[in-house]
Amino acid sequence: MYDEWTRGGSLSPENKLIFAPGPLTGTFAPSGGRYNVITKGPLTGTIAASNSGGAFGRSSKFAGYDCS
Repeated sequence: MYDEWTRGGSLSPENKLIFAPGPLTGTFAPSGGRYNVITKGPLTGTIAASNSGGAFGRSSKFAGYDCS
């Protein structure tokens, strides 16, 4: 993943945009509806991550997209 991440600029089509539900997403655990969005940030060129909640994380995990 690191080799793919270092190619191209942050605004190039080769930049990865990763939607990652956590291991507890879709369970009844506290904060179990969270997911992360990770990419190479255009401002610094380093990892940019955002954490969010709601039905999207649960729906993506039940659809089979799981990073845990």
